[in-house]
Amino acid sequence: QTAFEKAYWDRFGVELPEIRAVLVNLHTAVIGRRKPVPLTSLIAETEQKTKIEDCKIGIRRVWFESGWKETPIYKREFLPKQANFNGPAIIEQLDTTIIVEPENQVEVDLNGNLIISL
Repeated sequence: QTAFEKAYWDRFGVELPEIRAVLVNLHTAVIGRRKPVPLTSLIAETEQKTKIEDCKIGIRRVWFESGWKETPIYKREFLPKQANFNGPAIIEQLDTTIIVEPENQVEVDLNGNLIISL
């Protein structure tokens, strides 16, 4: 608290003794070494499914602005090219997780890119 009050005074020249310091946001980044990942393992065409239903690996309750939603979880490398589906959805892949909000639409283009329309 003392450090916050000093930093606030130094920056703004105002004392606000009635305001308590609260950690609201914290951003971290980690850089590390790992074994090389062959890019072909990210989206191997041999793992692609033909139907979006076959890409689902689970369901999870997720909180969105409109409330709790039973949300399907898809494995990215399973998604077939030219697939289309609506959110909510979670798309998991080796290096990231994508949250698709309700009412958003996902399209997988011919190159395997995800195009999410808001």
